[in-house]
Amino acid sequence: MGQGTIYKSEGKRLITQHYDNYLKSFDFDVEQIYVGTSYGKTHILVAGPPEEGKPIFIFQGGNCINPMTLSWFLPLVDKYRVYAPDTIGHPGYSSESRISAKDNSFAQWIKELMDLP
Repeated sequence: MGQGTIYKSEGKRLITQHYDNYLKSFDFDVEQIYVGTSYGKTHILVAGPPEEGKPIFIFQGGNCINPMTLSWFLPLVDKYRVYAPDTIGHPGYSSESRISAKDNSFAQWIKELMDLP
């Protein structure tokens, strides 16, 4: 899809400021990693036990910021290794290029993320 930005005027600065403040409100460690996909750079929040935690992926909903979505799953963080990618083309730190909703692009993007080592 097209390049450019999803934000208008001060939107990016304000949203990322809220994003970062939300992360600071958690009482557990949250790693922030970037991975490359064929759809662009993806920012992922990672929390939970790195060795013994079984992996679980959660996806942000309806244009809300990803730390908010992660907060809905707080009870899982003690037992699971939670991966919460910022959806490409939505508010957050991933690539701002939109992924087509008219084909299997989102499914392919998710598969790429889940296949990472």
